[in-house]
Amino acid sequence: MNDQKTAIVTGGAKGLGKAISETLAATGALVVVADMEIGKARETADSITGQGGAAVAMEVNIAEEASVLALYQAVKALSPSV
Repeated sequence: MNDQKTAIVTGGAKGLGKAISETLAATGALVVVADMEIGKARETADSITGQGGAAVAMEVNIAEEASVLALYQAVKALSPSV
């Protein structure tokens, strides 16, 4: 059984969200870097994985219910324990 935690960080591509993403990855969590700016989210996820952490980038607009639901479904497929 895999005990790795999954953390979804909205606004995780830059600033405080990026710092939170990096900190969670350093604790061993799989970090979902969720942001409207998918390019920046990918940069953050790539930086985390380049340092040995686990991260994926996903696009989300938290102001749109359909976008949040799509994020949840994608994360659930990636990490069924969510």
